Amino acid sequence: MNCGEISDLVKIKVMDYQVGQTVYDVGINFKTKKATVREQKILYVGDQVLFVTGIDCVWGEKNEITLRYSMKDAFKPERIFESTTHTVWTDDRERAYQYAHQMNEIQKMKLSISKAC
Repeated sequence: MNCGEISDLVKIKVMDYQVGQTVYDVGINFKTKKATVREQKILYVGDQVLFVTGIDCVWGEKNEITLRYSMKDAFKPERIFESTTHTVWTDDRERAYQYAHQMNEIQKMKLSISKAC
């Protein structure tokens, strides 16, 4: 596959999103330390980002945020050990809840480790 073909695939994927569509922001809430799934409504579809509005999963406040296409489904469990918050976004509701479940399991493990130390 050459660069032109990759570029065409990216353009096709970008066009899949529409203003008003729902995507899901998943992350560990700063206050509760539990993973939450928040629906976000698309306000703008850009070349590399979506601009969305909804309740922020980390802070629990209504915000407009930018979601980069490169971070879609980019869940990296090791980041939960490195940071107090970690977010990922997806356009699949079921996958969003799977990510939240995995994040909560890791949070439980972190708590067990900290109690053991």
